[in-house]
Amino acid sequence: MSDTKTYERNIYCLEGNWNKNPKSHQSVKPMLELLRTFANIKYVYYKCDTKEEFYKRLQQFTKGTYKNYPVLYLAFHGKPNRIEVEKQHITLKEIATALEGKLAGKSHLTGYNNLTLIILCVLLKRISNTF
Repeated sequence: MSDTKTYERNIYCLEGNWNKNPKSHQSVKPMLELLRTFANIKYVYYKCDTKEEFYKRLQQFTKGTYKNYPVLYLAFHGKPNRIEVEKQHITLKEIATALEGKLAGKSHLTGYNNLTLIILCVLLKRISNTF
């Protein structure tokens, strides 16, 4: 019997529109499905088409219903220090302010402070240009 502590790895994902073409199927959802299938990681996924919907879903993440979802995955186009939601920008500071004081209780699930993944085109470009 192992004394190794296991932690929740469930993901709460908000995704913006990657493409204006209504026939486009670009999404991070297939990656989430792979994690569910092969690593038994649960996820909650929402597409956010407006700034209002983004904030609504962000606040929802802080509620008790999602207390076992310590990973917040924001998948949006963006620029340094901000994400883009339908031609409107939300700064990382605005996101931090919206979450401030509302994540208590999530850090014990991962063994770390709450983990936030922010995937932006500009970040991926910088990483790919490094190699």
